[in-house]
Amino acid sequence: MRTKKNNYEDFIKEDAEEMSYYDKLTLITIKSEGGKSRATRIQKLGLIINAIKEGKTPSSHGPYFYGGFSDDIEESLNYLLESGMIKIENGEYALTEYGRKILEYLEKKLDDDYKKLKEIVEDITPPLKKLNDRDLVTLTYLLFPELAKNSLIKEEIEKILESGKFKSFKIYIEDVKKK
Repeated sequence: MRTKKNNYEDFIKEDAEEMSYYDKLTLITIKSEGGKSRATRIQKLGLIINAIKEGKTPSSHGPYFYGGFSDDIEESLNYLLESGMIKIENGEYALTEYGRKILEYLEKKLDDDYKKLKEIVEDITPPLKKLNDRDLVTLTYLLFPELAKNSLIKEEIEKILESGKFKSFKIYIEDVKKK
C-alpha cells in the first residue's frame, strides 16, 4: 500500500517529467525573481534567456504591442497556474510550495534543459534584478529591435535608449552569450 508521502512524490516526479522546456523556463524565471514576478518581467527575462541559449533572437518570440512576446511562455503560465505550481498573488505570479518541490526535483535530476537554464539564469539575473520593469523592457528593445516594430511605446523607449543608459548591459549580455 502506498503512503501519502509516496503519492505526493509520485505526483511531483510525474509533473516534473511532463514539463515542457517553456514550463521549466517560466518556473525558474519566477524563482530567480525571488519567487514572485509580473508577466512582463517573465516575458522579457524569458526572451533574454532564450536568446543567450540559442545564440540569436529566439523564434519563440515575436513582435507584439510592448516588444518581444512568447505565446509559449504565456501558455506555460496558464499551465503552471492550472497545475498548482504557481498562483496569482497581488497581481504577480508566485511560486507555490508545490512549485518549489518541482524545482527541487528538477535540481536533483538535473536534466539538460534545466541545467542549461539554471546556468544562464544564475549568470544573467543578478544585474537584471536591479532593473525596474520599464528598464527591463527598454533593454529588450536595445537587444532585439526587430521585436519592437509593432510596439505602442516604441518612441518613448527610443528616447530612453538615446540616453545611452543601457550600453553596459548590452556588453554584459554579449559576454554571457560567449560562455
